[in-house]
Amino acid sequence: MPRVKTFMWKALSECLPVRESLGLYTPIEINCPLCSGNARENIKHLFTECVFLEAVWRGLSFSRVFYDAANLSFKDWCISWLKDSSNRDFISYVLCYVWKFRCRVVFDYVSANPINLVEFIRKDLPNYTKKNQFTYVCSNKVKTCDKSHPNCSFMRHDRQQDTYYVYFDASFQRDTKSYAYGIVKTDDLGCIIDFSGGTGWCSSSEEAESRTYKEAIKWMQGFRDEKIIFLNDNRSVMSSMKKKNNFAVDWRSKTVLQQAFNYNQFLTSSSFVFIKRKCNFVADKLTKILNRYKDLYINSRYWDKSRKDAWILRLCNPNTVIPVS
Repeated sequence: MPRVKTFMWKALSECLPVRESLGLYTPIEINCPLCSGNARENIKHLFTECVFLEAVWRGLSFSRVFYDAANLSFKDWCISWLKDSSNRDFISYVLCYVWKFRCRVVFDYVSANPINLVEFIRKDLPNYTKKNQFTYVCSNKVKTCDKSHPNCSFMRHDRQQDTYYVYFDASFQRDTKSYAYGIVKTDDLGCIIDFSGGTGWCSSSEEAESRTYKEAIKWMQGFRDEKIIFLNDNRSVMSSMKKKNNFAVDWRSKTVLQQAFNYNQFLTSSSFVFIKRKCNFVADKLTKILNRYKDLYINSRYWDKSRKDAWILRLCNPNTVIPVS
């Protein structure tokens, strides 16, 4: 559609009259009108960082589009989804309507409620798709891991010397509000070096994953490794850590992840990678073993070799039976 193409051209050319740009020439309010934070309204914030946009993409079941923008410039982010022929028209359409809604908030004093915009898009989308003859695939499913890693089932792994991979997972029991977590450290070949895990109580599965991540960081501080890559199959948690203070989780998990982020600052070099659940099988197995117990904590770092080897065999071969104590 011509107006959508014109909008995208202006956005990629940084010609949209956002407040930060206008503030260079005239004294005006430069904070974002869509969110309650103190962030300046520029193109990158408006379309890739604003919590209003996060709520819109979540409402459209397209949150992956928003989270993929972490650590990318606005142009690089646009290039990444413009290659997706099945959804690029739809994403452009949404961004165009976000800009129109933003203008209504600024000039017509409309309330900045993302639900209103989501409802309008859902109502207008059938007419737009019919008129412009395109379809979209409404899915947050990821076909591969975000990055290759040892024992990856989806892509070839290129070895990285002196790099350690930390897989972590959590299992939440809704009826008892209890959870178990497992953390597994491997080298760049995928060989298990150490592992840790335990049980506790929380309110949701997302909070369980967040608490597990905090435990993983605290546990890794004792090793003093220079380069660490944390891997997990919960995209909300991993995206939250990539975006640092802009957490894409509920308020309980947000508090836990803020603590995890503070701990993470003491690590020399760390990164966060989303992986498919199939690739997180070792941490998942450890979690399922510990899920049968209460008030339990294990740390193989202080075990003798025979006990550690027996547990590693159990993790690699589920038919092997070993005592927990």
